[in-house]
Amino acid sequence: MSGTGDDADAAGPWLRLLLGDLAPERFIGEHLDREPMHAEGAAAGVELLTVDAFERMVRGPTLLGRCELQVRRADQPDIRLATTPAEASEALSQGHVLHVNTLERVLDGEHPIARLAGALGDWLQAPLRGISVFLGTGGAQGLPLHHDDEDIFTFQLAGRKRWRLYPRRNPKVPSEASGEPGQAFAQVTMSPGDTLYLPRGFPHEVTCLDGPALSLGIAFRAADWSELMLGALAEVAVDDPALWAGAPPPGVALDESVVARKRAALHAAVDRLDATRLRAALARRRQGRRRAPAAGRLTFVQAMLADRINLQTPLQVVDRGGLRLVDRGDRVILVHGQGEPLAAPVKAREALVVVVESTGPFRPRDLGERLDIAGRLALARKLVRMGIVVRAD
Repeated sequence: MSGTGDDADAAGPWLRLLLGDLAPERFIGEHLDREPMHAEGAAAGVELLTVDAFERMVRGPTLLGRCELQVRRADQPDIRLATTPAEASEALSQGHVLHVNTLERVLDGEHPIARLAGALGDWLQAPLRGISVFLGTGGAQGLPLHHDDEDIFTFQLAGRKRWRLYPRRNPKVPSEASGEPGQAFAQVTMSPGDTLYLPRGFPHEVTCLDGPALSLGIAFRAADWSELMLGALAEVAVDDPALWAGAPPPGVALDESVVARKRAALHAAVDRLDATRLRAALARRRQGRRRAPAAGRLTFVQAMLADRINLQTPLQVVDRGGLRLVDRGDRVILVHGQGEPLAAPVKAREALVVVVESTGPFRPRDLGERLDIAGRLALARKLVRMGIVVRAD
């Protein structure tokens, strides 16, 4: 489900920062969603972010206004927020780790970190979950042993950190409910210029060996098979009246004969879900990303920043392949090539018609009159989060 050779060629200079001398094809075959990868010196000599530059960001007017600056320590489960530079400096001196987990909110598209994240997203065709920065002093540990539900590329920018890695767990089960992790199978020392790829589900604990230790993390999340197949199944099932009909309200008992009919309809839909349909769904998603405008290169960043969209923000459809409206009684369903269909109340039909019939950029304010201003804005933001539309400015 990763990108093609053309994607790797286009992102080549940036991939060398991610992979070092490892060929992209080998990374996909041996490491992606399989095993961790440590590339020593892959990003050596490249100035993505310095300690001084990060401290200037903390002291400036933008970062604390747009991002959460978390104060973390492994032996203190409660997360505090630093709201002033003085609070951040004091926490750092007391052995806490400073953690910004939405750095993309303050980066413009030409910043090297944003360009690196963009190259990663283009290559792997996976949505970004966030760009994080961690700063700590020697001996500091920000988080206890845990695993993540996303893949992470980590870049050591200054100082050194020790990573202890444990056998993989089910990433969908929270860390605190996963039981004992067993014995660590690897210990990695990250020095400036090193990169580490960690697939989701690998428990890890990180300690600053000396400071200031500054690291950058780019988290991404490709759809797993369950998500891909459920999304494709939803496209198939939307044409079956037995499956799009409204379910009974809470408290109403389900008759076994009704359940049996619904189960049979679902089995029939599964039988229609063949490899051809899955390949077509993947092709539409890939084609949609390549049709995105130049400004949509960081589409995944825009999706996380949907709350910054206003009534005047120009938007445009990513992929028109398979885009259609289906009327289903008290609901209207927008079927598209980016994943699970969007179901909305009938009053949103006029607004969705504007989206489907648009031939160029449109604005949330243009989404008809049946939805009030708040409704139009909420629908526009949902369309962005689902990857159906992107910013066109």
